[in-house]
Amino acid sequence: MLREYISRLPRELKVFYKYFMDSGHCLMCIPKQFVNDALSSDTPYNYVAPIPVNYVIEKGYKIINGYITVEVQYDKMLGVVVDEAYYEY
Repeated sequence: MLREYISRLPRELKVFYKYFMDSGHCLMCIPKQFVNDALSSDTPYNYVAPIPVNYVIEKGYKIINGYITVEVQYDKMLGVVVDEAYYEY
């Protein structure tokens, strides 16, 4: 099932795909509000967060310097905040 899911993703997104028990099918992305800080950092991967695939596909994304960037709400305590409807397990 996982292999089938990955095969449906656009080729450019496959490398960013991860499955997490607590958040399901996700893409590892940098929330847009952190892009400047991330790209000026020596460790931009520290700004990456799992975001549900459905959210990324529906809302749109850009790939900048090898990272997916997405407009998404982010809470310092909770992390990414999206409607539960976007999560798939």
